Amino acid sequence: MSKKIHLTFMRSWHAGVLRRALFGPVSGQCPGSFIQEHPNVEVTLTEVAAAVPIMNVAQARGEI
Repeated sequence: MSKKIHLTFMRSWHAGVLRRALFGPVSGQCPGSFIQEHPNVEVTLTEVAAAVPIMNVAQARGEI
């Protein structure tokens, strides 16, 4: 029922949440994904939150 929603992502662990909620499929598996259906959403994020999340230990070590 909100007229406008503003989301802020600032931390490294927000990267995965951000991607699932804003770019993943809309489903109850990720309740935040329903934000995609709202007509007026504004998002603010830091470079840290915008970075591609580390998926495994090898990537974290720079081996990939």
